Amino acid sequence: MDVDQRFIDVYPAKQLPKIDSNAIQTLLTGNPNISSRLKLLPLDYFRFEGISIITLVDVIAEFTLEHIKTIIIEKHNWDKNKFYKQITDSLRILIANPRIDFGLLPLLEVISKLIFGKNDFP
Repeated sequence: MDVDQRFIDVYPAKQLPKIDSNAIQTLLTGNPNISSRLKLLPLDYFRFEGISIITLVDVIAEFTLEHIKTIIIEKHNWDKNKFYKQITDSLRILIANPRIDFGLLPLLEVISKLIFGKNDFP
């Protein structure tokens, strides 16, 4: 999610309190806790006008491919049934259809020929 705030203007709604430079330095370099900043400058001291543009980006494909890579890299941590289920579930998420079933078949090559079964060996 990306929030574009270029079109928002901020105006003081009340007389702003005097803040010493030590308090400002502490807020900028200390704990990034928002509540301590709001105690110093509450939001009701300001008026906001304008619009924000919120952009949502679909990251399902990138996330799912990364998940599949992680499963393959860490395959020694999985039993074969869980490994197969995790891969096929991720493929279903990737194509956005939970009703499709997948089968996995390793591609083996011997003497530049693909091997699919016992009868394919030279």
